[in-house]
Amino acid sequence: MIASLGQDLRHALRQLRKHPRFTAVALLTLSLGSGATTVIFTVVSGVLLKPLAYTHAESLVTLHVQAENRRR
Repeated sequence: MIASLGQDLRHALRQLRKHPRFTAVALLTLSLGSGATTVIFTVVSGVLLKPLAYTHAESLVTLHVQAENRRR
């Protein structure tokens, strides 16, 4: 099984060397995907997962206003 994996890896590397445009597009796609994932995780972590940076965060309140439904 390990010998087969080595043969597959050598074959894949040979094919990537034969087709440099495909290799460039594949690397660009992988790098953009991993970069976008990193950015999204950083934003979610900073906005949703970290506690608020207030001295008395437990005293913050939320105010909701509900308008009446008036029909004329």
